[in-house]
This record gives sequence, structure tokens and C-alpha cells, in this order.
Amino acid sequence: MIGEFLKISAIVIILLGICILFKSYRPEYNFLLTVSVSAVIATVVLVKVYPSVKILENMYYISSGNRNSFTVVIKALVISYISGFCGDTCRDFGQTALAQKVEFAGRCAIFVLTVPVLTTVLETAMGFVGV
Repeated sequence: MIGEFLKISAIVIILLGICILFKSYRPEYNFLLTVSVSAVIATVVLVKVYPSVKILENMYYISSGNRNSFTVVIKALVISYISGFCGDTCRDFGQTALAQKVEFAGRCAIFVLTVPVLTTVLETAMGFVGV
């Protein structure tokens, strides 16, 4: 994975130079280029990470027999990365208020996603206590 990380880092540095050139000469294409490059890099990383996530999911399923908790964790992680990615992209183009709204929406989505798991944990704890 270190070799892959170095390749991705090298590609990012090269594309950063291209983005800076585009910003100077063709600013109208800079946003599209930045978002496209970011999406390609995110896709490459996700393709590399996906097999490891599947291994963890299978191990979790074998040990507990319940995929709900693991699915919630993965969804929360994805929401976190997507909202961070969108927020950073907004900040790169000077839209700080919009970045804050995207990150807030991500936090709210994670909260809503985790409410059923929190409810299950609380019900289990109350069952142990006898309430």
C-alpha cells in the first residue's frame, strides 16, 4: 500500500501543478479539473481499500452474525469522507459558509444513521440493569 500511496501522491503533485497553470490561464476550467482529479483519486483509493473492508465485514459477520452495526460504521465513515471532501472543495474556491453547511449536513446524517444503534445499546444496557 505504501507504493500505491507514493504513486497517488506523485499524481496529486503533478495535477496540482496543472491546476495552478489552469487557474492562471483558464480559470473557468479550474473548478472542473479540481473536482475531476479529486474524484479520480478518491475512486482509486476506494478500489484499493474495498477488499480490506470486505475482509473486515466477513470477519465481523462470522464473529457476531449481525451486519447492521458494521454497515452503520461503514456508512458513517463514507458520509464523513464525502462531507469532508465537499467541504474542502468549497473552501478551496472561497465558499466557507457553504463548506460549513455541507459538513453540518454530514454530521446530522451520521447522527440520524446512528440513532438505531444507540437505541439498541441503551435497550441492552437497561436489560442488564433490569429497568
